[in-house]
Amino acid sequence: MLAVEAVGRKTQTVEGLNGAPIQKAFVEKFAFQCGYCTSGFIMNCQGLINIHPDASDEVMQEWLQSNICRCTSYQEITEAIKSVLSSENA
Repeated sequence: MLAVEAVGRKTQTVEGLNGAPIQKAFVEKFAFQCGYCTSGFIMNCQGLINIHPDASDEVMQEWLQSNICRCTSYQEITEAIKSVLSSENA
């Protein structure tokens, strides 16, 4: 989305997720490597959790395809998502 498309809309940045369960899960599950793409993944994962609180593995994989990471911590990221989803559905 271009910034001009966000005029008048509520936006959230990764700083706005400070202390959010997904950020904690990224740390606990070692779901990051170099850190270059981590904030994008955290934002994407938070969106996934908001929209698909019962996401299947296939839905998670589809959502994660929109972010490209050469360090490949996709398994750990998926584990982080699952840990948040399971704690919210408990």
